Amino acid sequence: MKYFSIIIPFLKFDRKLFNCLESLVKQNFTNFETIIIYNGTKKISLNLKKKKLNSRYPNLNLNLLVSKRKKNISYARNNGIKQSK
Repeated sequence: MKYFSIIIPFLKFDRKLFNCLESLVKQNFTNFETIIIYNGTKKISLNLKKKKLNSRYPNLNLNLLVSKRKKNISYARNNGIKQSK
């Protein structure tokens, strides 16, 4: 069975991100990983956000990353590609 990665760069934890994750939960295909990359300027507690997202979306194989250098969206997306399986 095919396996693929979905890479989602985002700037803030808001309704747009949650709507995107809700649409992934509704998919019939389940053999994928979801990499979400925070590329915003605020400092976040990575472990706390991971726990909240994993408890809210237990059926998704979520991996939350923080982009170390706040560059453009292409940099964040390429960083996600490097971390994907």
